[in-house]
Amino acid sequence: QRTKLLLAPRGEFSQGALRIKSFKKKCFLLFSRLSRLHSKVHWHASTDTELQDICRVYPEAAGHAYVAADPVAMVSSSKPASKSPKVSGVVRLVFISRISPMKNLDFLLGVLASATSQVSLDIFGPIEDDMYWDQCSQLIADLPGNVTVRVHGPMRQDLVSSTFAQYELFAFPTRGENFGHVIFESIRAGTPVLVSDQTPWRADEAGGITVIPLHDTAGWKQEIERAAARAADEHEVMRSAAWAYASKYAKDSSFNGDNLQ
Repeated sequence: QRTKLLLAPRGEFSQGALRIKSFKKKCFLLFSRLSRLHSKVHWHASTDTELQDICRVYPEAAGHAYVAADPVAMVSSSKPASKSPKVSGVVRLVFISRISPMKNLDFLLGVLASATSQVSLDIFGPIEDDMYWDQCSQLIADLPGNVTVRVHGPMRQDLVSSTFAQYELFAFPTRGENFGHVIFESIRAGTPVLVSDQTPWRADEAGGITVIPLHDTAGWKQEIERAAARAADEHEVMRSAAWAYASKYAKDSSFNGDNLQ
């Protein structure tokens, strides 16, 4: 009896991912379809949107593809304490992700080039594309004096949530996420998220998550300026909203049972 194979593409079939190094990927996908390389594979999608992406690339996957959201859990029964009170007119941003075109750090740096508030940005993550990092480094060098950037490199997984708690906004202009576990890690630490519309996460009316399309550069700048302008009490309301969003999501989701099934 043939061993069953379950393949989880983890967002690699999204439109944004396929546009990166597209020629190489088109060649591989053509070969795999002609050779029926994946004809016996079962597929795991994290969301209905990813299921659609898989079936768009491999239409024959429709009968043996399954949806189960990524498992998540809260690390604390109460909102983590912030590092220090929010100062009006200043905002501490954090970017925690791989340094690659898919995560779109250059977009964020481009937005900050026109910022008028006092902004600090701390970047954590491994550099996966040296040429891309060279572009980002040049953008950092050209930023105005009111914007400061610190680069920290990779981070241990067990420190992610506690690190998020030290910042006032996670800015994540990703080109595509099948789930976006790092978004959950931010809100469970009480850190609001500003994210693109290329993830399954939707905006929170209370302010825990703000979603702005990548074509709306002005909207991204406006939201960062708005975050900088918030006073300490306003920011604490946002932090509470982010943590509450994460807590409700973790309690309501059926992802553990779905994954086991």
